[in-house]
Amino acid sequence: MNRSQLIAAFSEVASAKGYSFATVAANRVPTAIDSLPKLLLEPPVFVAIEGRSAGKITYSVKLHLLLSTASLPTTERYIAEDRAESEILDMLMQLSNCESIVFVDEVKIAPSAIGSTIGCTATAKVVTEF
Repeated sequence: MNRSQLIAAFSEVASAKGYSFATVAANRVPTAIDSLPKLLLEPPVFVAIEGRSAGKITYSVKLHLLLSTASLPTTERYIAEDRAESEILDMLMQLSNCESIVFVDEVKIAPSAIGSTIGCTATAKVVTEF
């Protein structure tokens, strides 16, 4: 699986859950907020390969899930952050159902705010077949 197939898989999973999707460089994330809810994927980083003519490629990915720009009281903000965490984890787990994706590993999720949005940021290793 190459980078473009991995990006397409993220796009498919995001669309199925009702999120708009974009791939964007880390320094451009704040400018990519044109609609909500949205899943932003920084360009996947090729980190390892196993095999020569067939095998596995591991990519490191960083995602930003953005839910709303509402100013919420603390309790409601925590609920929204919990929802974002649950949504992004579900999307990462759904990737395993996509063709050529072997598994998702080393998932880390943290609440984040980009501009005035509520959401979370996740990093993970995605192992694919080629």
